[in-house]
Amino acid sequence: MYEGAEANVLLRSPRRVGKDRLVDWKLLVQAYLFLGTPIAVVAHLLYFVYMYRVWNVHPGMLFLAFDKWGVEGYAGLTIEQQHSALSGAQCVYFATIVILQLFGNLVNTRNRHLSLFQSPPTRNPYIFAAMVCSIGAAVVVTYVPVFHNIIATYPIPAEFWFFPLPFALCMTGFDEIRKLLLRRYPESRVAKISW
Repeated sequence: MYEGAEANVLLRSPRRVGKDRLVDWKLLVQAYLFLGTPIAVVAHLLYFVYMYRVWNVHPGMLFLAFDKWGVEGYAGLTIEQQHSALSGAQCVYFATIVILQLFGNLVNTRNRHLSLFQSPPTRNPYIFAAMVCSIGAAVVVTYVPVFHNIIATYPIPAEFWFFPLPFALCMTGFDEIRKLLLRRYPESRVAKISW
């Protein structure tokens, strides 16, 4: 509600209550296919990178290892190390989702058509406050020891907070290209399927 109105918001016809839906297939494709799928893929990728780099557990060792994980000595780890590895990998997954949601999703979906250069995030200072609070909460949950026992978190190396940033830039770049095509070619196929 703190964002400025887009240039074409008053040119759109009003929503027909009985026919038009607030959530339509375009929004679902945008949310699940173009945003949700890349975020999930990158989060899983960094989960496996963490397991390999920190605990020397290869992805092949984790594939269909439900009955083996938790057995003393599996993958060369004690049961306590396995719990720590799993908790750390889940924290990497969580940190990746937080970073990509903030920098690859929140910044991009503030409007449908305007570029970040036409509507920079600096116009809405509440975005930055929300980002700081979200990252702060994720850091507290990950590093404060009381949460390690309550919700099974584990401290992760600082580099895993920065690994998702290039992927967030790629998401922003692809969304900027989509918005450019919408502005230049409003009757194109891209415009017809875009949210």
